[in-house]
Amino acid sequence: MSDDYKKVYSKENLVRAWRWINSNPSAKYKNYFRDSYTAYAISFEENINDLHDRLKKNIYTPNIPSKVLLPKSICITRPYTLLTVEDQIVFQAFINVIAEYYSQKTKHRYNKTIFGNLYAGKRSVFFYRKWNFGYANFNKSLKRIYKNGYQYIASFDLTACYDSIDHKVLSILLKKYGLDKEFIDKLLSILSIWSTNRNIYKSHGIPQGPMSSGILSEVILSYFDESYEKLNKSNEVKYFRYVDDIKLLARDELSLKRMLARLDYNCKQVGLFPQSSKIELHKIGEIADEIKNISSLDEEILKLKISSDYKLIEKNLIKVCKNNKVTDLTKFKMYLYNVKPNSKLSNRLLDVLENNPQLFESISDYFRSYDIKISNKIIERLIGEFEKPEIYQIINASLIDAINNNLSEQNKQKLTKFIKKRWRQRNKKQLNPAYRKVIISYLLQNSLIKYKEIKQILNEEKDWWVKKTIIKFIDIELIGEPSYIELNKILLKDKCVDISLSALHEIIKNNCNINPPYNDINYIVQKALKFIGIISRSATRPSLIGDLLNFICNKKLPSIDWKRIFDKQHDIAENKMVRAYAYVQNDMSAFVNIIDAFNDFLLNKLYLHDSTLGSYTLGKIGSITNNKGTRLEKQYPNLFLLCKEIHNKRLECDLSHPIIKSTKKYTKPIEYKYIYKVRKILYEGYKEIITKW
Repeated sequence: MSDDYKKVYSKENLVRAWRWINSNPSAKYKNYFRDSYTAYAISFEENINDLHDRLKKNIYTPNIPSKVLLPKSICITRPYTLLTVEDQIVFQAFINVIAEYYSQKTKHRYNKTIFGNLYAGKRSVFFYRKWNFGYANFNKSLKRIYKNGYQYIASFDLTACYDSIDHKVLSILLKKYGLDKEFIDKLLSILSIWSTNRNIYKSHGIPQGPMSSGILSEVILSYFDESYEKLNKSNEVKYFRYVDDIKLLARDELSLKRMLARLDYNCKQVGLFPQSSKIELHKIGEIADEIKNISSLDEEILKLKISSDYKLIEKNLIKVCKNNKVTDLTKFKMYLYNVKPNSKLSNRLLDVLENNPQLFESISDYFRSYDIKISNKIIERLIGEFEKPEIYQIINASLIDAINNNLSEQNKQKLTKFIKKRWRQRNKKQLNPAYRKVIISYLLQNSLIKYKEIKQILNEEKDWWVKKTIIKFIDIELIGEPSYIELNKILLKDKCVDISLSALHEIIKNNCNINPPYNDINYIVQKALKFIGIISRSATRPSLIGDLLNFICNKKLPSIDWKRIFDKQHDIAENKMVRAYAYVQNDMSAFVNIIDAFNDFLLNKLYLHDSTLGSYTLGKIGSITNNKGTRLEKQYPNLFLLCKEIHNKRLECDLSHPIIKSTKKYTKPIEYKYIYKVRKILYEGYKEIITKW
């Protein structure tokens, strides 16, 4: 086990990761998880101890994330990645280690050339230094350099920076900062899972949403910082970077053009893409005009107290969105936050939203701030918009959530009619997670869904974030305590910790009793139940082998006690299956090798269990698979075929041998498409041993 990876799973680091997740000053991401954080904290120490143990034993498996697609501009979206609480802790724990290495080599640039995502250090309450101090220093630096005669400015911006980050490039740069290979490989394996939620695994992209990703982007962007320092010994160009916005100042255009060309070259080197529409070069007129256009402003600045003259605020708001185009995003949001809602303005803002879908959150907050019932005309227009062919379901979801509590009874009925209709259409017109969550929550809040259908939803919902979020909308008064507990027991059994702990939190909040049996409840929840005194003994962690085989085979196998099968060697076998789970998503050569080793372990246990098979020597699987007419082939034909297929495929792999002995041909990597051929063989083979054990 490498020293860097040991730092990740140390309890001290995991606790620090939890602390920084909770102290994250940006509310946007936390709002998706406040209930989950509370639920996880019920038995925090037990949960952290268990997470530490799984990481130490190399059997931690990340969850497939939930994705929310946020409009960025017309017809373009930005994926927002929702990670389970445990995954957030693990991600932050990895980043904590990286931040220590990274800051030691880049701290000399803090508030001189780089001003955003500045690591605060281990002892800080917060992970990053205060953004507003860095932003203020950014502005001061631009003003100071301008006054020193640097009157030409160029902006250099990147397209989809987080989505474009290449994992191999990230690996090279992390190694350069001193991190060891095992640490890097484990991190990249996790990132490949978090880059998707549809089983299409990519080797690029980092999660947008978690604050942890900021440091990974800094690692990549530091390549630009270092390149500038090497090239600009004469100080003819001044370089300032706030996250991925780069400003260059010089005394002449030629110097700027040379540096822009170099930055473009650097982009090509690390696989990023300059945003050509935002790259510009000109002579500065007023330095204040350059500062106000910098894009990385935190939402909190929008809560500044401004004039209480609502008519003046509304007038200023309309000025910055002439012809439904927002000319100053910062001022627009600031005025919108402080304006008093009314029908005429609401209608105007819906026009603005059509041309500026990226403003949906701010405009939704505006509708949420109504202190009177929203007018009939506005509601009719909104429902008309909802009924149109959907471009951004997240906008509909956000607006429905915003107006829900500001409706007259008549308008409530109109919205309800639309919601019920859209829910009936869900199989023909699929609902994305955010829209599904809002619609189900609305139906639950308004008692429009029967107990039987609630139970069906909880059993069939695939997205963990949707499932854990809708729990709190189940009305105990409507369905009665026994039915409420029965529904929550479905969730208490869920293997996703966010779901099962959230259900426990709701049960505790409603002062309900959980009746036995408890043995089928998620073992993490059992630890919490023991902690709060409901049970005296909690179950040990169940084996992961069964669930991981189900994933690999893409089909559910019969259940069996894998701990009983492997006995004292269970942890070794389980570790191999965890690695197989990781490899099957992106490295077929490694997958075949590790599955071959797992099969070797499995055959050893089978021969000990079934004495009619004869004897077996661990490590000699080839002696069985290469012979015809063996007892294994006769009694377990599907298992024999599985072991033979995998072992022979391993012999063709360049990770195993330089040449294929039978043909003398050079070995080569196994193509990923092999998994589609071998899945049925895997399923039938493992099913056979399970049913005959």
